[in-house]
Amino acid sequence: MAEQIHGTFTRGDRTRVARSAAEATRLAWDGWRRTGNADPEVIPETAPSAPPRNGAGSGLEAWKEYAGWAGVAIPDGATRDEVIATLEDAGKPV
Repeated sequence: MAEQIHGTFTRGDRTRVARSAAEATRLAWDGWRRTGNADPEVIPETAPSAPPRNGAGSGLEAWKEYAGWAGVAIPDGATRDEVIATLEDAGKPV
């Protein structure tokens, strides 16, 4: 069986091939840009932006979804502000 490729990513003059969805996600988070061989619906070209701090789209569920994409575990029952603090502690952009 052929090895599955989850995307080719570049940063500057360097190229990496992601062999798993998790690796593709890590590369996107680390600033690599997807240049081919990946389903953009599954693996975005770059990491998503953090939700807004207030207004539409700034609720707990949006922040929990962002934390999940970032690979940051959020404790059950955490408030929105606790989710944001956990992301900050993990060094993720908020």
